[in-house]
Amino acid sequence: MNVTAVNQYAAEGFPVVEFTPSPHGGLERLWFYFGMENIEVNEYPVTRLILKNINTMLGSNKGNFLPVYRYSGGSWQRLPEARKLLRDDGYISLYWDVESPESLLEIAFCYPYGEKELNALLKDTGNYWQQNEIGVSAAGRPYYRLSNNFGSATERPFGFYLIARQHAMETSGAWVLDGILRHLAELDAAIPVWVIPFANLDGIIEGDYGKDPFPRDINRAWGPNAMMRHETKTISCDLDEWRQRVGKHSIICDLHSPGADEENLYVFIPKDIQQEEPLYQYLRELNLALQDYAADPFIKHSDYKPYSAWGKYWNLCEYANQTLEMPVFSMEISYYKAGGRVLEIDGYRNIGKIIADWACSLS
Repeated sequence: MNVTAVNQYAAEGFPVVEFTPSPHGGLERLWFYFGMENIEVNEYPVTRLILKNINTMLGSNKGNFLPVYRYSGGSWQRLPEARKLLRDDGYISLYWDVESPESLLEIAFCYPYGEKELNALLKDTGNYWQQNEIGVSAAGRPYYRLSNNFGSATERPFGFYLIARQHAMETSGAWVLDGILRHLAELDAAIPVWVIPFANLDGIIEGDYGKDPFPRDINRAWGPNAMMRHETKTISCDLDEWRQRVGKHSIICDLHSPGADEENLYVFIPKDIQQEEPLYQYLRELNLALQDYAADPFIKHSDYKPYSAWGKYWNLCEYANQTLEMPVFSMEISYYKAGGRVLEIDGYRNIGKIIADWACSLS
């Protein structure tokens, strides 16, 4: 759960709940997820939800994002476009009027994805995915990798290594990963695919947003001189094992979510990757396959690092490119819209299906 600065009061004959996400000690805040329980007879048909101070939430100045809600454990659905409240000093709040809950109302920034959802995927895909413990998190929790097979040190087939949730609550990437894994199981794909579904496991469990936490962002802790999070050390050992069992043309994919208001999908690749290299062509093919889900331009180079708190440190793409010498890209997936369409869970899974088909075509 993540929520703070909660105020509850009655106004104009209906209850109002004001809230905002907590940074949980980090440099950025965006993620929220909490529940409201109605413990009395429901006298008011409408409840107003007010998300305060979006000016200081990452990438949310326009307030175009669409959070999700559900009643009493039912299906998640998107909130409609918010209405805005503008203070005289320029600070913006968003509000929505929703049906008051008979018992429980849950609200989250985007569709949550945790152990329950992952277990549902594993159940639905039978025995295709195996779960292996590869270490522990920084807080000592068991740390797992999924795989469909272990590859071969002698045959060295094309392989695919997937990482999600380096930033704990970038859940749009998690739902795309869900779609990738489900479709690979449907295809009974033979390419060796290894997966870290919860890179920032502790942050997910504790409700952190996970972007630029203090003192180290997992995706800024990959070197160049030493690993600076236990999670990156654990994943790097697993990457070394995978690298010995797949061909050099295999690909590492790191799934992320962008700022709150950003639409569509796009990828970052290291700046020293030349356009004539195979990865560029592969990603052009992925761009075409994604059609209007993809942003224009689709292939980008990150330009934010010199201005970030961790500018001199490597991210996963830099580590994989410089140390493993393997093709690598990260993908940013909107929290709410792509191709002019609001993204529901089925939409994220469809994007995952496209990526799975693309990966299989490279083998």
